[in-house]
Amino acid sequence: MKFDEVYKAILEKKENKLEEFLDKRKAGAAKIEKSARAKGGLSLLTAAHFKAKAKPYSDAIKETDGKVLTHCKNEALKLLKQLENIDNISQNDWQKLTGELEAYGEAYIQSLKFNK
Repeated sequence: MKFDEVYKAILEKKENKLEEFLDKRKAGAAKIEKSARAKGGLSLLTAAHFKAKAKPYSDAIKETDGKVLTHCKNEALKLLKQLENIDNISQNDWQKLTGELEAYGEAYIQSLKFNK
């Protein structure tokens, strides 16, 4: 096997592990969202938080070709900027924004691990 083939195989294995991590996190968030929604009441805030994680995980899964680091970091920084306006954010929007931030942050940190 040529060096470039070995290198490509290693990268694909790392990407698959990252995608596996993201898939599991996305499924876990969906499960918590469904459970919280079924409880109703104040648990709907938890449901909003975990539902908001679906898009960031999906985005990161699509970007596992090496662009995930840049994409997730940029999205997390945008969300942090939005959170600076805390005086004008509803509780529901807070839960959504922090849910997205967590998911992008998790994807970013995990991709750092796989890109070492």
